[in-house]
Amino acid sequence: MSVGENLNEIQERVSRSAEKFGHRWEDIHLVAVTKFVDRDKIQEAIDWGIREVGENQVQEIERKMDFFQGARIHMIGQLQSNKVRKLTRGVTLIQSIDRKSLLKEMDRIGKRENIIFKGLIQVNNAREEGKGGIYKEDLPALLDYIEGLDHIQIEGLMNIAPFLDDVEEVRPYFRDMRNLFEKIQKISYNQIKMNILSMGMTHDYEVALEEGANMVRIGRAIFGERDYSK
Repeated sequence: MSVGENLNEIQERVSRSAEKFGHRWEDIHLVAVTKFVDRDKIQEAIDWGIREVGENQVQEIERKMDFFQGARIHMIGQLQSNKVRKLTRGVTLIQSIDRKSLLKEMDRIGKRENIIFKGLIQVNNAREEGKGGIYKEDLPALLDYIEGLDHIQIEGLMNIAPFLDDVEEVRPYFRDMRNLFEKIQKISYNQIKMNILSMGMTHDYEVALEEGANMVRIGRAIFGERDYSK
């Protein structure tokens, strides 16, 4: 199937799953993950109507910047503090904020460049070792820390659920994230808004949408299998 045909099918699936929570297709941010995807396929996706793309590495964002033709660019991979300075132009959302040291550097660069970084807090609610994201019990202190920063705007939460063969077993992690999201929404912050709940990828995005995600990050289902040896 072509990229366009894949996206047509995904649109149907997204609409059907989102409706179970009360969302519509228009409420959902579909982020096309372009890791290891060539220019022609990216062009197909943009021609179809994709307006948000995600990359895992800063150097890939730099290399592909002219591929994206005005699409909003998301940094979805783990971000090293020393790479923040390279994201001062062109990146709409940093989805993997999870520690004070990174926030401190973002605020410093933001002050120097007179910009405000927008991002999501990545939460590791499954407590998986080797995976980025802050643990839930450490989140309140991080949110309080952000309130003292002038060049950071938090737009919501992100998580990467465990990869399980039975996607129904992942549902509790998504539901837990939604509950956390709604809990924070009730707190009055200045630098923190809960507009975006980013969860769900190719393997499990339908369950994530059923549990309230309004942003999904999909690569393989759009672009097909990729050659990770490159």
